[in-house]
This record gives sequence, C-alpha cells and structure tokens, in this order.
Amino acid sequence: MEFKQDNALSLLRRELHQLEGEIYQKKKQMQSLRHRLERATAHLHLTQQQVDLFRHETQTAQERMKAACDSLTRELCEELVRVGEPGEELKDLADQFLLLLERKERSWPAFQANFKLFHPLKARMESVSAANLTEDQLTALLPVWKNQHQLQSSLHRTAKGAACIVHWISYCVEFKLKMETLSSAQKAIPDLEYKIKKCVAAIAENMKEISALEAQQTRLQAKIEGEVVETPFSPSDQSQNSLRSTNIHAKSRSDVIEGSPRPQYSDFPNFSSKKLYGETPAQGEVDFGESSEYCAGCKGKLFCF
Repeated sequence: MEFKQDNALSLLRRELHQLEGEIYQKKKQMQSLRHRLERATAHLHLTQQQVDLFRHETQTAQERMKAACDSLTRELCEELVRVGEPGEELKDLADQFLLLLERKERSWPAFQANFKLFHPLKARMESVSAANLTEDQLTALLPVWKNQHQLQSSLHRTAKGAACIVHWISYCVEFKLKMETLSSAQKAIPDLEYKIKKCVAAIAENMKEISALEAQQTRLQAKIEGEVVETPFSPSDQSQNSLRSTNIHAKSRSDVIEGSPRPQYSDFPNFSSKKLYGETPAQGEVDFGESSEYCAGCKGKLFCF
C-alpha cells in the first residue's frame, strides 16, 4: 500500500515538472509575441509618420514643379533659341528635357524648334504627369536631380532659361521619388495593421492557454500536498522489530517498574526445609574462620538480603 502511494506521488510530481516546463515555454513564446507586437506597432507609427511627411513633400514638389514651369518665360525661351554653339552639358539637358516631354527627336535643333513655339511648349510641360514617369525616364533624369545645383550654376551663365529647365526636371524627379515612397508607405499600413491584429490575437490565445495551465498547476500542487498529508505513517520492518525488542526488554524489567506486578516463582527452593542439606542446621551462628570469604557483616548468615 505504501509503495503504491509513493509511486502515485512520484507520478504527480513528474506531471507537475512537465507542466512547469510547458508553462515556461508558453511564457517565453508570450515574450517573443510581445516583442513582435512592439516592433510592429513602432513600425506602423513610423510608417504613418512617413505617409504624413511624404504626402506634404509630394505636394510641395508638385507646387515647385509648377512654379519652375511658370518661371520659364517667353524671353528665356527666345534666349535658348539664340544659343548657337551649346556645350555638352546644355546638349545633355536638351536631350533629357525632350525625353521628359516624350518627344521622339531629341537633338539640339529639335530642342530649339520646340522652344520657338512658346504656348504649345508650356502646354506640353503642364501636361506632364511626373507620377507616371517610366523607369527608363527616371533613370535618365536622375543625374539632373542629383547634380542640380552644379548644373544651375554652370548653365546660368550660358542661358538663364536652362537653369529654369534644370529646376523643372529636378522637381519632376523629386515628385516621382517621393510619390513612390508615399505609395509604398500607404501600401505597408494595411499589412502592418493585419500583423498587429494577428499578433494581438495570438497573445490573447497564449494568455488563455497560460491561465489554463497555471490553474492546472495549482490543482496539481494541491493534490500533491493532499497526498503528502493523507499518507499514513507506516514504520519499516526494522522499526517494527525494534519496537518488539523494546517490549520484550520492558517485560524483563517489569520488577523495577513502579506499579508492575512482581513475578511469582512457585518452584524456588525452600531454605527452611530439612531435606535441602540432609540435616538440620545448628542453632546460633556458624563460624567460618578468619579466612572466610564472606563479609564480616554476614557472621554466619547464609545469604545477604
């Protein structure tokens, strides 16, 4: 019976140990989920800030693009038409300008021909949708945007109208780049919100599982404590033998225990009987001599009591 109880208690403790390990793993998973939620929330907050920022930036770039187009006056266009021998920078700028207008002919004479027609030129510039620039157009126009300050400084001396074209091309590229960033940020928000929602649901489910496991742990601990309290004391065989031996010795010493009955010895010899020595002892004291081994106090008595 005792062995079965010990075995059951051992199984309960093993189950408790496994349960504690499972709770530890669940809490570790919970910590990971919370870190993911924090990162996703921070990313969403940053993305929302980017959306607000680049929405403002694209609007500003669009306004500057329109202002650069308006700054190209008829006088500046005529100045460009009068340039006889353009440098390489101006030729490259003319090629890039006509590419942005989606003109097939992009030579210097074609450039001058477009600038001779002021109103059609301005209409084409205003109709350009910078948000719809192709990858080839963007790649070809990026050097203008990157080197705009240097180009403006060098071309301003040749023709002021060229500096206006650099401004206009640069703001078109800037609008396209910021529009792409804005679009990417706007597309990322629903995905981030979905990840956050999924993470929150996973945390809630994990918390529910941890609560159930902890309740099971509490019940199991109470059961183990109950097993320990309810298990009766059962002495070992050695302890039982010791107890039996102690009882035997106690009985042998019952004559010295207060209140215990003295044993009755019915066949103890009767020293007053004449048959014990075959003759009746003489009256008086018996002298054993000086060399007697008996004590002087006995003086012939047979026994000392």
